[in-house]
This record gives sequence, C-alpha cells and structure tokens, in this order.
Amino acid sequence: MSELDFQQKLDMRRAFWAMGASTRVDVKLSALVTPSAKSRTGAEEWTDLDVLGVQYVPLVGLVLALADCKTSRARVTERVFWLRGVSDLFAARNAYLSRQGGIPPAARQLARRLGVVALDSDDRRLFLEQTGTARVPSSGSFLEGPSLRRWDALLLGAPDRIEKLRRYRRSFYWVFTAQRNLVQLPGYLHEVARDFDPHQRWAQALVTDLAWLYLVTVVQALDELTHLHLSELAQSLQQVMVGGELELRERQALLKALAEYTGKPGGSKSNFAVVPPWFDDLADLTARVSRRRSHATQALRILEFTGVETIANHGVAWAQAFPASDLLDAKLASDTIRFLTKATGISPLFVNSFDDAVAGQQGATAPGFLKCQEAHEHREGRAESVGEEPCPHFAAGIRGEDGPELEENSAPSLPAESAL
Repeated sequence: MSELDFQQKLDMRRAFWAMGASTRVDVKLSALVTPSAKSRTGAEEWTDLDVLGVQYVPLVGLVLALADCKTSRARVTERVFWLRGVSDLFAARNAYLSRQGGIPPAARQLARRLGVVALDSDDRRLFLEQTGTARVPSSGSFLEGPSLRRWDALLLGAPDRIEKLRRYRRSFYWVFTAQRNLVQLPGYLHEVARDFDPHQRWAQALVTDLAWLYLVTVVQALDELTHLHLSELAQSLQQVMVGGELELRERQALLKALAEYTGKPGGSKSNFAVVPPWFDDLADLTARVSRRRSHATQALRILEFTGVETIANHGVAWAQAFPASDLLDAKLASDTIRFLTKATGISPLFVNSFDDAVAGQQGATAPGFLKCQEAHEHREGRAESVGEEPCPHFAAGIRGEDGPELEENSAPSLPAESAL
C-alpha cells in the first residue's frame, strides 16, 4: 500500500467520522475451506476493504458504508463493478470510489448507474470540507495516520497463542452471520481468557475492539428481534441466536434426546442447553441497547476512539475530545465490555480500565455516572439501587430527564437519518 493510498483511507475515515459514523480500516474477508496443502489453516482470503463506516439509525437500523481507495487510474471501470459487488455482500447503503487522480467519464457514468459515489482528489477535498468538523475530536491525534498504525502494531504484537482469535477478528467475523457472531466471539475469547492480563495494553486495546465488534452484532440482532417480537425479547433473542422457530424446536428436541440418553430426563439438571450459559446476560445487554438505541452509534465511536487514541497512543480521553458528550453513550460501551467479562471469564478489571480511560482518570476512580454503574441495574423502567444512593445521572437517564449538570453538558442525540 502506497502512502497516497493510506492518505486516502485517512481522508475517508475522517469523512465518515464527520458524518457521525464509527469506522474500521483494512477489513479482510476470508472464507472457511477444507484444509489442504494450499490452505493448511482452513481459510482462503476473498478480498479486503479499505474503509468501513458503521452507523446505527433507530429509524432504519444498522447502516454500513464502504470506501475503496486507490492511487492508480488503471481499470477504474472494473473496480466500480467490484465495489458494487462488495457493497451487496455487506448490504451497504452507500459505496465510495476514491481515486487520487482523475476518474474517466465512462467510469463516472457507470458509478452513477450502480449507486457508487466517485471521488477524485478535488471531489474528496470538497467532500471533506462539506462534512465539517462538528463531530470529529476537538483534540488528540485519533484521525492521524501514526495513531492508527501504532494501534494496529499494538494488536499485532499480541501473543501467538491467541492467533485463532486474531484471525477471527481480522476476517471471519465479517463473513459470519450475526447469529453466529453472537456465540462465536465470546467462544473464541473464552478459549484464551487466561492470556488476557488487564494490565497489558495490547489486551486492553483488543478487548475494547472486540467489544466494538460485539456491539455491532448486538444491534444487528436487535433489528431482527424488533421485527420478530420486541415485547418478548428473551424468547425472540433465542430464535435469533439459533436461526428461527424451526431451528429452536429442533434444538429443544435434540436437547431432550440427549438428556434422556444421559439418564437426566425431565427437570433433572443437564449439561446440555439450547442457549449458552451467559444467555441471560446477553438478554440484559440487548435490552439495554434496545432502550438506548439512539446512543448505540456513539457507544461504538467511544470504543473505537478509546482503543486507538487513549489506550494505544496514550492520548486524550473521550471526555476531553468530546466534552459535551452524553454520559449514557459511555455507559452503553462499558456495559458491552462488562458482558464480555461475564461471558468469557476475562478479568472484570477490564471494565474499570475502560471506564477510567474514557473519563481521563487512568489509575483513579472514574467520577460521576460511570462510578455508579456497578451499583445500579435498569429493570422494567426503574433503577434498583444496591447498597448506595442512586447516581443522579443514572436516575435522570432512565427517566428520560436531564438531571443535575447533565442538561448543560449533554450533546443532542444523532438525527434519525444517516449521513452516510
């Protein structure tokens, strides 16, 4: 990859952030294949994607946008067809073809027919100007190339013992269905939980990134169960996890047969279950996301920003880069990491480290809202206090009020339509 290619990726990443999205750079797509002499790992790469933009819009659901960034002017027309195909694979709402030089008129006409945005260097410069700076960090080096490269190098420096998890995160996640990722991601992390030391920076950065991936999966599942039966969230989530009502009944029948075979029929305790043992925690996390749909995108942005800027680069905290941000955004991001600690057995100290990093209080107790998150649960529209007075920010959040000090400092929710 040339430096000009990389700069285009940074430009499109900045544009997506300016439009309110969270992003991912250099997404690889691989397929599982039968192991052979050619592919001993049992995987073959399809292709890679330069920039992915992710935004959750409560009105329409998860919105994805893609960007292909290249310096060469050769075979632009073929690349338009390629980008349209990858866009369909992702079910993306928009696709951007970015080139450093000019784009042939014929390629522009084809791009228009296929719904692809064609941007040369002049178009891209104007596009960046028009997206503005209101939603990009006010401080820090998060959107700069060296920060992104240091974050990538930090994750690549993780022990070889977790290679299966790294391969899943790097490529398999994007070709698995949301139904599978609900189970696969905690499963891969559980296998190597002992290798995750909350005092290691690579581990903190990787857990934060895995939380980003899992939150994307949860909002995809939320879209499905909203279509299915929102008021019966747990039952609907079971169907989403296994594939549908038919698959759920098949698993229940198999479970009954296995229980009878092992001599533990009926109500006897069995080692077999239709859903994982952490299903109740997942249902709780999904309910939290469901109640705070307008905060999902900002929670993704907090996870991405904190992993790259604060943890990997020792840079500014989210609270410093976005001083007017809504505290409920950070709470939702923290809840996702908390779920991973419960489901996979990694240390709960990862939650504390993340909370402190978001608040700019590394090595200290995070103040205000996040300090109270462990002591309060949101159940059936009310807060249940555990051993201390309710946090005013938390109590205000679940009642839909502004609360003390929150009205002045809170940022408005994202608009219902996607800018991507």
